[in-house]
Amino acid sequence: MINNVNNNSSQSSSQHHQTENIINRSPISRSERNYQNTHQQQQQQHQQQQQQQVFRNRNNSNIYPTYADQPDIVRASQKDDYYKKLFEDQCFEIFTRLTGPRFMMNRQQESKLLSNSLYFLLTTMIGSQTLGEEYCNLRQIKDSSFSVPSLLDRSRLYIFNLLAPYLIRKSLPRLFQKYPKLYHLKEYFPNLERLHLALFYFNGSYFNFSKRLSNIRYIFNRKVDQKRPKYHILGVLIIIQLLVQLVFYLKDKYQSYISSKNLEFTSEINNNNNQSSSSSSPTSQSSSNNDSKITTSSPGTCTLCLENRTNTTSTECGHLFCWNCITEWCNNKPECPLCRRPISVRSLIPIYNYQ
Repeated sequence: MINNVNNNSSQSSSQHHQTENIINRSPISRSERNYQNTHQQQQQQHQQQQQQQVFRNRNNSNIYPTYADQPDIVRASQKDDYYKKLFEDQCFEIFTRLTGPRFMMNRQQESKLLSNSLYFLLTTMIGSQTLGEEYCNLRQIKDSSFSVPSLLDRSRLYIFNLLAPYLIRKSLPRLFQKYPKLYHLKEYFPNLERLHLALFYFNGSYFNFSKRLSNIRYIFNRKVDQKRPKYHILGVLIIIQLLVQLVFYLKDKYQSYISSKNLEFTSEINNNNNQSSSSSSPTSQSSSNNDSKITTSSPGTCTLCLENRTNTTSTECGHLFCWNCITEWCNNKPECPLCRRPISVRSLIPIYNYQ
């Protein structure tokens, strides 16, 4: 009995000590937890600040990859164009041997698309570098996340770089034939490409439209010097050239507008003179019939020189002019003086025995 009482007392005392320890430890564990939570939050904030700092200074750092400059991108593009041309010629020769020269004569664009697609598939599509990129130690990255482009990004680049231009070239002639008024938009495409090239020379971001639409840029695979040559002067020259072309374009439009107004004014004067001469004497109806026969048999008036037409020539749109007048006009401005439809000297039609 005495032993049992002693054991019970010892157990109760041990339980009392355990409860005291638990009570004493509980505030310490809470403080430790609070300290750990605050420490983790501070570490996360510090890591985020470091990542933001790396993202901001990656162009000015020698440790992290830097964006490629204009000279290296242009050199890589020229190198790729050289190898693409060799591969295109070899593919065209193989296709010609397989299908015959007559079949391939009108399918050069399809052969070029197929050869460039094979080159793209064997390099960029599988995640490898092209020959030009290897030559200049460049690597494609996603500009928004600074990571390797995914398969979807590379597929989008293929569509914008190869497939879409081919479809546009094939559909434009039909579109212009259906809507002739849109034909003048064709002359703006080269200027738009040159403007994009000037922007590339200024900031060095996207060399062509496909890279811009896919949001893909180049970085270096090697350590580079901070002081590298830029192509800003080329961008300035292109902008100056485009401005000069714009001035001449506006000048030509203004002159054509003035000439059209003069033609309308002279045609109104001629119509008024004809009406006044026809209504001047009512007794000359019989003679006017004879005169109308004479005037219909005689050549009409050229709207360019305002004289009787000599060597009457017709355009594709059906307007008549002198041969010398319309050829000189076409050499300076390849469009019809009246309806502004695009024409050329080759398309002019001389008219003989015209009444």
